[in-house]
This record gives sequence, structure tokens and C-alpha cells, in this order.
Amino acid sequence: MVLAVTISSQMTSAIAAPTPGAIVITTRLEQDLSWGTTDSGNVKGPGQTAPGDVAMETILGDYGYSCRFLIDAELNPAKVNPFTALPGDQAFYLFPADANFTATLVINSGTSGSANIGEPNTNGIPIMMGEHSCIANGVRASHNSLYLYNAPNPAVTGTDDVKNDELAQGASQYMVVVAPNHPIMQGIPLDAQNRVKIFRDPYPEEGAFGIGLGAHTPPTGKFNYEYAWTTSPAANAAAGTVVIGLLGGDTSKACFATADVGAQLGDYTTGDPNHPWTIAFGDNKAHQRLVHWFINDQGSGGSRRCFNALTDMGRLIFLRTVKWALGETLTPYQPLGLIRVSQTGPNLIKLAWDGSADKHYKVLGTQNLLGPPDFSNWQTVDQDIHGVNGEVSVTYNIAGAAQYAFLRVTPVP
Repeated sequence: MVLAVTISSQMTSAIAAPTPGAIVITTRLEQDLSWGTTDSGNVKGPGQTAPGDVAMETILGDYGYSCRFLIDAELNPAKVNPFTALPGDQAFYLFPADANFTATLVINSGTSGSANIGEPNTNGIPIMMGEHSCIANGVRASHNSLYLYNAPNPAVTGTDDVKNDELAQGASQYMVVVAPNHPIMQGIPLDAQNRVKIFRDPYPEEGAFGIGLGAHTPPTGKFNYEYAWTTSPAANAAAGTVVIGLLGGDTSKACFATADVGAQLGDYTTGDPNHPWTIAFGDNKAHQRLVHWFINDQGSGGSRRCFNALTDMGRLIFLRTVKWALGETLTPYQPLGLIRVSQTGPNLIKLAWDGSADKHYKVLGTQNLLGPPDFSNWQTVDQDIHGVNGEVSVTYNIAGAAQYAFLRVTPVP
């Protein structure tokens, strides 16, 4: 019997050496506690962590970065710790006593309540912002806007977190890329409409709005599958803001943007006179790299799993965004290369591909090429295949019954 083997591959990208220091990821103050914070009755939520923030930290750890996971108010001097009576202290975390752990990047993921997010630092440490209320120049009591957009008026930011339960599955799971040559996006494959799918479909048992809660979720529990975009009207972008992506279901909304050092930001004179950049620098310029990150991880009332709903390509864009914010050199995204299949004996097949020494690889198999593109359909055949700069190969004995009709090779992490 002849086994027909189809090989598909995911893509990989060259990676630079990790930036020394620690990436600070902020998470939600209002946790499910019985002894002292403001959301003690919210036992329907994810508990004392945010799954999306943990997933974010896990990916960065897989790529060699050290991360610190902090309650947002720790960086907000307007918030007082009820147990110590001390206000939030940026310097304590951004510049700790051990200089090896000096912060290299602050990621405000969007799991927070917007008022708890601290002021932007004036120390040149880049910031990624996933909370929509903090990207435009409306007046903020916590002085925590990045001023990437000009608000319609000081009281109305015009920004929004656009949620999956407000949208039909389909177009709004995609981002329309309008700056494909931005270093973050170079080489990222786009469809005929210049789109990349950012949020995957829900898993069969996961539970999602309009689909059901899933087999194991309490009837009044939070939906495990959710996504929410951080958006602003694209027309409101400040002069130095580079809009990278627009919401697939409403291309008037920007969902991903950056500003480089020296970029012209939103107008301070119509915004917050107590903004730290106004006081420290007296100008409308970016003094560190800034990112309008496309995920709002639903800090208010969600299961905070939006990051977990990313496609593989969405996760790669996250990694490339972190690298850009850190100032690391990005090479264009490259395909894994042609997978070569040969028969080396009566019951032996050999898979070979052009590999890289900075990757491991695994082989996945399925009987249903049209099934879900995730672990529920693709089973692990082989893993911990160490890469080299040159040909990587594996050989399998197929003398037994053919378990898989299709195989694919993918780099990890």
C-alpha cells in the first residue's frame, strides 16, 4: 500500500538575542479576593490572574525574555496599597535595586481597569498599550494616555474596545494591513484583501458567544472564547502615529499602530496639562517607542482570555511587536522552506527541510485536512527535533496501518 503524504509548514522568523532586563506586564487590580480589594464578589471570573496575561508571559519566556507580572496599580502613584498605605511606585519596579532587572518594556495588556493604569514613564522605557481609553489625548484623571490619537474633544476619546459578541464571526477576526512594509509586518503573508487573520475561531468545546458555553462551563460563567480589539478612529491618528492595521469589519477604525522616538503625538494643549510628558519635556513628542496594541483583554467583566484567542500568526505579530518596541533588529518574516519527501525503503519515508540552529521542530499529523487547525485535530507525531543551519530530516517507518493521511512540520516555540 502506498501512503500519500501531504506536508504543510508553518513559517518562522529570524530572532535577535534577547534584550537584557525585564519586561513588565501589568494585570488587573480588581482580582477575585475575599480580603480587601474592590471586586470580591466577582467569583465568576478567572480568579487572581488573567489567563491572557499569563499566556503572553509564557510566550516571551519561551523566547528567552524575563518578565515581571504586576498589578497595574503598582505603577500608579495615585493608587494607595491598603496594606502598606504606600502609593504605587514606578521607580521601584522600573529601576529595582538589582540593575539586571531594570525594565526594558512596559506592556499594559488591557486586562486592567483604565483608571488603574499608571502614568507613562519619562525614562525612555517603551510602552505597549492594550487599553483603548489610554491611547488618545482626552483628559484622563490618571494622566495615563499615550497621546497616539487626537480625541474629538477633551471629554470624549472616541476610542472603543470592539468585542466579538458585538460582531459576526468573519471579517472582524481579521486586520487589514495598511503598512505592510513596517518592520513588524515585513514578510507577514496577507490574503487578497491585504488582511491577516488575528483571532482564531472558537474550539469546538471552548464555549463562545452565540455558540454555547462549552461542556464544562457553569451556566452563569464567563465565556472562555472572547476577543476584543483596541480601536480608535483612524482619521484621529496624530501626525507621528503610524497606523499599521484597520479593523476588518470596520476599516474606519485603527486597531494597531506605533510611534517611534521623536514622533509627533496628539495635541497636549487640548488634553491633559498634568500629563507627565508635558511637565517633563514640554512638547508633543514621543520620547520612547509607543505601541497601540490591538488586543483589549477585557478587564471589566470578561474571562480575560482574548490573547488566548490569537491565531499563530497573531502570536508571531505579538513577538515581533515586542522586538520592535525593544529596538531589536527585525528581519523579514520567512517561510520554513520547501519540505522534501522521499521513500528510503519499502516502509520508510524521509522528511527533510532547510532548518535553523535557533529552532526546534515538531511533526504533526491528521486524518482530516479540513478540520480545525489546532491540537484538537492535529496530533503530535514527533517533537524535540533539534534544528541545524542546513538540512534537518526525520525518517518514519510506515509499515503499520496508516494513522495519518497528512503531516506537517512546524518550528517551535
